Amino acid sequence: MCGIVGYVGSREAAPILVESLRRMEYRGYDSVGIATISDGLHVRKDKGQIDEIEKNLKLSEMPGSIGIGHTRWATHGVPSKVNAHPQVSCDNKVAVVHNGIIENYLELKKGLEEKGHLFKSETDTEVIAHLIEENLKSMDFENAAREAFKKLRGSFALAVLYTGEPDKLIVARNKSPLIIGLGEGENFVGSDMPAFLKHTKKALILHNGEYALITKDTVDIKSIQTAEHVERAIHEIGFDIKAAEKSGYEFFALKEINEIPQAVENTLATSSEIEKIAEKVKNFDKIFFVASGTSYHAALIGKYLLEKICKKPAYATLASEFSYSTVNLVDKNSLLIAISQSGETADVLSAISAAKKKGAKVLAITNSLGSSISREADFNCYTVAGPEIAVIATKTFVTQLIVLYLLSHFIAGKELNLSEIPGLQRKTLESVETKVKDAADKIKDSEDVYFIGRGLAHPLVLEGALKLKEISYIHAEGMPAGELKHGTLSLIEKGVPVVADLIPDEAYGKTIDNLEEVRARGGFVIAVSYEGDSKIDEHSDFVIKVPKVENLLYPLLQVLPMQLLAYYTTVMRGLNPDKPRNLAKSVTVE
Repeated sequence: MCGIVGYVGSREAAPILVESLRRMEYRGYDSVGIATISDGLHVRKDKGQIDEIEKNLKLSEMPGSIGIGHTRWATHGVPSKVNAHPQVSCDNKVAVVHNGIIENYLELKKGLEEKGHLFKSETDTEVIAHLIEENLKSMDFENAAREAFKKLRGSFALAVLYTGEPDKLIVARNKSPLIIGLGEGENFVGSDMPAFLKHTKKALILHNGEYALITKDTVDIKSIQTAEHVERAIHEIGFDIKAAEKSGYEFFALKEINEIPQAVENTLATSSEIEKIAEKVKNFDKIFFVASGTSYHAALIGKYLLEKICKKPAYATLASEFSYSTVNLVDKNSLLIAISQSGETADVLSAISAAKKKGAKVLAITNSLGSSISREADFNCYTVAGPEIAVIATKTFVTQLIVLYLLSHFIAGKELNLSEIPGLQRKTLESVETKVKDAADKIKDSEDVYFIGRGLAHPLVLEGALKLKEISYIHAEGMPAGELKHGTLSLIEKGVPVVADLIPDEAYGKTIDNLEEVRARGGFVIAVSYEGDSKIDEHSDFVIKVPKVENLLYPLLQVLPMQLLAYYTTVMRGLNPDKPRNLAKSVTVE
């Protein structure tokens, strides 16, 4: 959600800021703005897309070798030029960009208005600029900013400029990610590492409750509450800029789907570390999964695996609902498995906090070393998916599954050989592409698509439906196949597409019965099945088959045609699969 960038050095800041903002478009946004300092403060901003605003406002031509930039996703105040960031003080000397939500902004705003401050926007962010301006009447920039930060309640990642000290950038963080990139005679700021990866692979990760003073040659991290200096190890980024570029693909989404086999190989290489974690957590009485969106579907598969393989009771709850009910079952003999691609999901962080108050231990599965969730956790299993730029989670979902397969088998003390999976995934991607394109052509003009499956296939069809509606904007609904007759069957009529996932297990026959219910009402059945399934052809209108594999492992292959189906349907509808409207890659507010 939103994206912050910053630069201080000897080069012109504006072109670097614009380029950095482009590299974070995947986070989702509705407006763009930049502030630089050169003989005063320069601010240009508007609602719309980066390329459009760059063309109209010439952002890259702004003067100065220090600056901040922002892509905003509206929370307080509609998308507009006045609500876009940066927000500035009355005297036009302080500029602020902000991710997060300031919960006490109305209270702060009232006090500032009583002191004569005039507000122009509807945002909560503007109070920060005015707070700092007020404090500057009696203190220097650092203390004015720190005292302002101390008054803020809620979540924030901030970057601040002040014309009175034009060689210094101040940033701060609480519950929203912010990273500092270290260069030679220049330093960078970004919400995510791809923002500055072209320029440096060395980074400092700001923690909650910290701020940093940044010049072109120095970075000084301190505590917001005490102003005490904080030592922080330099993090070496483990991938290069090419991993965050399209490499000849039209869209990141397809590139990242095709990167899944390599991401799986990379994650499998960490199996010895996962085995060590499994040994530490295998004796917990109860296991709870919390996650959101795609990660929740991975959690449902994790629950299935623990119950099937380990014979352990497991619960999977949406992170946003966890604190209202499931947390009451948690105690000191419980393990919370928190799954998050970004490691910054606000709802997951809240669930972790609630579980830890009950005495539970936390195991995090993330793709982000040093993220908030990984720091809160007692144990960490990392997916090695590399950067994922498209908003839809594809390779991170599959690598989450790999961790869960390994973890469940290690906990159960059973062997599992996944070494053939990357090769079978490559074979799947090659063999199903033409078929998937044909299927996409058949559903691209549909208003509704239903996904059904039983057992292990159920979480998979939830994920297939989510992918389709996320990027194609076709209403898609995933459900257990057995639930069709409990309501949804009334919506099936001639030509309505139903995507079914079939695994050769005990649920196969009942799923076939459900397909006949659909066909009897004129529905158009697209089946995702497996090589050697000779029965499915007579019960469906269109079949996509993946290579044969052990029953338990089919999700690792069958998810690929579902991801491709969403991708090709979206492209055929003339839409951008990388940047769906109203969605953000990382949801850092509750």
